[in-house]
Amino acid sequence: MPGTAKQYGLVVNDLVDERYNFERSTDAAITYLKKIYEDLHDWTLVAAAYNRGENGIKRALDDQKVSSYYDLYLNEETSRYLFRIIAIKYVMENRYEIFDAGELGEKFVKPQIREIPIDGIANIKDWCQQNHYDYAVVRQLNQWILGDSLPKGNWKIQVLDL
Repeated sequence: MPGTAKQYGLVVNDLVDERYNFERSTDAAITYLKKIYEDLHDWTLVAAAYNRGENGIKRALDDQKVSSYYDLYLNEETSRYLFRIIAIKYVMENRYEIFDAGELGEKFVKPQIREIPIDGIANIKDWCQQNHYDYAVVRQLNQWILGDSLPKGNWKIQVLDL
């Protein structure tokens, strides 16, 4: 949510939405999850609170007079959310791979990406052309930039390292 994102140091406005910046939003999410865990002391409740909101989960616990996620009757979205998280955890713990390098052979090469510190960009299309970057790739790597410019500030944008 925009308010929570701002509370955890992300920029969210008409030009920039760092919730779409993978690294920054992941760092903020981890900090937020740790804070929720300090309050709830249970990772299943933390996952539900991440989806529904910490206050929403606390109200449901109080209202239903239970202390476990598994005893809560919750809305369908939050109920499914937790089981999706558990499924991802299971896949990661058991080291299943989506892409098997042996099957793909040389078809897939992980792109090399680097970050460039930027003070601001008046026009991203012009900047890409002047600096020999593909505009479509820059937009795909930096989905947190909402418009065709980047306001003054201390930003880091990702580009393909060719």
